[in-house]
Amino acid sequence: MDAVEQHDAFFNSFNLVRGPCLGSGAVGEVVLASAKHNSSLKVAVKIVTFETEGCKGNFLSEVGFLRDLRHPRILKMIAFAMDDHHGFMLSTYFKNGTLRDTMSSDHPVEELRILRHILDVASALQYIHGLHIFHQDVKPRNILLDDQDRAVLADFGIARQASDSSTMVMKWRTTPGYSGPETRKRRPMSPFKMNTLWKGPVVSGSGVG
Repeated sequence: MDAVEQHDAFFNSFNLVRGPCLGSGAVGEVVLASAKHNSSLKVAVKIVTFETEGCKGNFLSEVGFLRDLRHPRILKMIAFAMDDHHGFMLSTYFKNGTLRDTMSSDHPVEELRILRHILDVASALQYIHGLHIFHQDVKPRNILLDDQDRAVLADFGIARQASDSSTMVMKWRTTPGYSGPETRKRRPMSPFKMNTLWKGPVVSGSGVG
């Protein structure tokens, strides 16, 4: 059974019709899907190719996080499935796209809108930091916008959980250009350091810009 047939088997098992690609990355893609009985009911499906055991491990880790996290500013997973070669994750579909899409438009973004998005992401980060989870890949492409133009943090594929808030991270994985100053200088860092410095919303060291 080739990849297309494997994908079709998954969509059929959930009574879904596969739609267009919404975005792609190094090991997979996100596609739009609609219910067979009602095309107006849509979900996003993340398809991860298990090129290595690490890819499979990251998928299972993301599933574990999203299954347990409960926060209005964090992506909600609906269901997941997997076979020997692929992982499939169903989640809420956000028709307004990502923060990156907004930044790419020709119109300037209002300051109050930017501030609202920053506070939304900070709220999500404060919540996961309280659970000793660090995201590692906060960037505009991983921030979705809902129907009320509120930001929702997504993609926990390389997120990790530490034993406590005093943990020092020796190697920080993230998209080039979004790492904190300690990472660029190859110094150990604590992803939870802001929790002890500021009691308000916490902004990740990996940046949101």
